[in-house]
Amino acid sequence: MLNRYHNESVADQVKKIYEKNQIIEYQGRLYQRIDPIFLDPEPRGIGIRSHFFAPRKYFLGKYIDTFTFNIAFIWFMTAVLYAILYFDLPGKLINSRLFRRRTRE
Repeated sequence: MLNRYHNESVADQVKKIYEKNQIIEYQGRLYQRIDPIFLDPEPRGIGIRSHFFAPRKYFLGKYIDTFTFNIAFIWFMTAVLYAILYFDLPGKLINSRLFRRRTRE
């Protein structure tokens, strides 16, 4: 399977093996620039932000697998956008009096 599905170019990009500065100093801290796929994101706030190619996401005090988090987020956004279209919120906004007054002036 490794020979059939492994792409060396993608692996090099994900691991950043050609990075000149493997470790950099920024504001008195050291940051690893190579192998970002092996680094967990630092917990901050509710933790939605994480680096690209992160193996898992920190969300609401827990680490969640990236694939699971992304699929759940896609389903959440699908439900939100469906509700917006179901209740015709864009049409109501365009036809609202508040919007009409602004366009007349």
